[in-house]
Amino acid sequence: AAYLKPSQMTLFVVAAVTTDNNNFNGVLESRRTSPNVQGYNIYGNMSGSSNRWEFWYGRGSNFGAVNTGTGSITVGQPNIITAQITGGDGAGATATERISLNGTVTHTRTDAFHKATADEFNIGAVPSSFFLNGQIAEIIQYDRTLTSVEIEKVEAYLSDKYDITTSHALTNTVSSNPYQDANHDPLLENINYTDSLIQFIYRPAHGLDYP
Repeated sequence: AAYLKPSQMTLFVVAAVTTDNNNFNGVLESRRTSPNVQGYNIYGNMSGSSNRWEFWYGRGSNFGAVNTGTGSITVGQPNIITAQITGGDGAGATATERISLNGTVTHTRTDAFHKATADEFNIGAVPSSFFLNGQIAEIIQYDRTLTSVEIEKVEAYLSDKYDITTSHALTNTVSSNPYQDANHDPLLENINYTDSLIQFIYRPAHGLDYP
């Protein structure tokens, strides 16, 4: 489907590598290598001493990549990976590729991006049999660039749901007001009200024919 291979995107993944197999662990992909290199994928790269999440993107002649930094994967520990492609046209124009780990941006590049032109989307594997030795809890994909505030809200939701510590916890993304409590979650409903004026109606009561 077209919405799984957009020109711009914001992608959230909660995943863990549970076995260090000294290889690439494919989390998801929507990519091609013919007629040119297109699309994107996310790996848990456990080869050598890398142990990091990588977001690969097609740039025509080959793949480019941004990563979360060497040693950023701990076996058996889930992470929130946020990948983003901003700008460009999906046909080779320059875009900004970015990856974040648990709410912190770790790597940004400015590079060409070619979106995939075929309907292909796989979870838990990337072509050439790079299967995930691990677990995937949730995937959320938007076919647009989210603002920094929107990203923080989604990451805070995932942090709260899966008990993963991030740089911006749920309580840091909303302002306090009398409408927010344990039963009214600002991520699930609109509670951002402001009362600038409160009016009361005074209606006197009369007892008719009262002795």
